Formats: sequence, structure tokens, C-alpha cells
Amino acid sequence: MAVDGASSDDDAQLLLAGAPSPTPSSPIRRRGRSNFIPALSNFAIQYNLTSASIALPFMQAHPAFAPPGWVAYVLLGAAFIGAVLGMVVMGYLGDLLGRRRAMVLTLAFQAGGALGGALLTWGSAERIYTVFAACRLVLGIGVGGMYPLSASHSADADINMGCKLSLEKARLGLWVDFGNTIRDL
Repeated sequence: MAVDGASSDDDAQLLLAGAPSPTPSSPIRRRGRSNFIPALSNFAIQYNLTSASIALPFMQAHPAFAPPGWVAYVLLGAAFIGAVLGMVVMGYLGDLLGRRRAMVLTLAFQAGGALGGALLTWGSAERIYTVFAACRLVLGIGVGGMYPLSASHSADADINMGCKLSLEKARLGLWVDFGNTIRDL
């Protein structure tokens, strides 16, 4: 078996040399599994924070969905307010309840906010925007909770893999910011 900190090439060479296959708790198995949740959460974060800014102009273009005056200030900001709350609250709950339980809770907030925004928005324009803003706040709590929980998850998995994942998150964030800047031009 490879020692923690050894490269994946060393792990592959050991497997090819006839070493026993990795057990579920071995470093080889943990590495692949440990980076899946943070990578998926990073995609979900960027998708959910961007999707409302794309959908809102389509909603506002329809005469039946003329937005109330408060929408310009509240709707898109609700997810970011929720994200700040989620970072603080879910990080604390990760310490209190354990990272796994807090991760399940933050994923439940994300799913609830996304499904609520998709399925509960009907009725008058005022009701649609109110429910959508509340669901964006709930979604934001889940999105914000992913930051501290996935970062601690990556850091605990392997210091080298955590650094590589952090670099990939930074690169992805730069591309998303670049894309949003170009879109707004």
C-alpha cells in the first residue's frame, strides 16, 4: 500500500506490481471519493449563483411578470446573503455535528432552495418574486455552507490533493468571473 503523501503514480505502480487491491479505507480509494463532493459542490455553487441572473431578464420581459420595485435590490442579493449566513452557520455546525452531517444538511438546503424556486413559484407576480427570493436565500445558505465544509473535507483527505483542488477552484473562479464580465459588456 502507498503511504499517505505518495503520488498516484506510485499507487498505480504498486497495483501493477501485484500489490493487493486497495481496501475501501485505503489512501487510494479515499482520494477519488474525497475530491468528488468538493468538485461537484463548486459546480453547483457557480451554477446556482449564476442561474437567476440569466432567468430574471426572461421573467421581466413577460408582461404578466412585471417585477415589484423591491426585486431589483433583493432577489439576486438574497443568495449572497444566504451564502454568508451559510458559511458561518454550516462551518460551526460542521464542528458541532460533524462534517458529514453538516454536509448532508447543507445539501438539503441547496436541494430545497433549488426545488422550491422551481416548483413553488406560481400565482401573482408579487407572490412569484417573494417565493423565489425566499428560495434563493435558502439555496444561498446551502451554497455558502459548501465552502467551509468542502474545504475542510479536501484538507483532511490529503494535503497535496487539497492544494491541487484549491488551485483548480481558483482557476474555475477566474474563468467564471471572466465569463460574467464578458457577458455584462
